[in-house]
Amino acid sequence: AITLPIWYWAPWKTIHGVRYHGYDLGYHPNGPHGPGGWGLYVDTLPKALAVAGVCLILFLLFNYVLVLTARAHAAVARGLLGAAEDPLRQAKEVLGRPGPLSSNLPA
Repeated sequence: AITLPIWYWAPWKTIHGVRYHGYDLGYHPNGPHGPGGWGLYVDTLPKALAVAGVCLILFLLFNYVLVLTARAHAAVARGLLGAAEDPLRQAKEVLGRPGPLSSNLPA
C-alpha cells in the first residue's frame, strides 16, 4: 500500500454496468458511492497519498512489534532450554588431568 500512489488508477471494476477505476479497501457492492458499502475507495491521488502515508507509519511501527516478538521468542526459548552446557565437559576434564605415564605422578 506504500506504493499505492503509483498505481491506484490502474484497477478497473464494473458494477451494475458502470466502470470505476481505483483501488477498493473494503466492500462496495453498489459502487464506491453506493449504499451498503464500507471501507475506503481510493480513486484520487490525494486519497492514495494519504493511504500510503498511513501505511508507511504502520509499516515502521510493525518493525518494532516484529523485533519485540522475536526477542520474546528468544527469551522463552532460552528459558525453556536452560543454560548452554558443554557436552564434552567431562571428557575435557579427563584429558586435562595427568595420565598414567605422566611424570607428575608421585614416586
